[in-house]
Amino acid sequence: MAAHWRRTRGTTKALVASAQRLAVQMIGALDHPLARTCLDCAREFTVSPSEQAFFARVGGGTWEPPRRCQPCRTMARRQRTLVVEVGDDLEITCLVCGQPFAFTTDEQAFFRERGFQQPRRCKPCRKATA
Repeated sequence: MAAHWRRTRGTTKALVASAQRLAVQMIGALDHPLARTCLDCAREFTVSPSEQAFFARVGGGTWEPPRRCQPCRTMARRQRTLVVEVGDDLEITCLVCGQPFAFTTDEQAFFRERGFQQPRRCKPCRKATA
């Protein structure tokens, strides 16, 4: 048992050292703005060093530069949480699959009685993650 622990400890140390070397390389890469082209509007935009550091921190040390400019990212975020009233029912766009789904008045009453917030995912996506 002790021999196994020593082997895994050595492997863990090597992985940590490798991750630290990668982080040092990434910090060096974050010194200058990064030029990108937005997927939605095809405009050129730059990712500042502070934004690069933010995305690296959020990504857990590994990061992919944003593919959309700030206005398009904001618009996409708003569209994911879009709620449209249709009569008494609400039509909500699912955050996971992007498909609209109906939030009926009965479901609204059920959620309100129990103090739940309105759903942000459709029933199939909720069942898939449960």
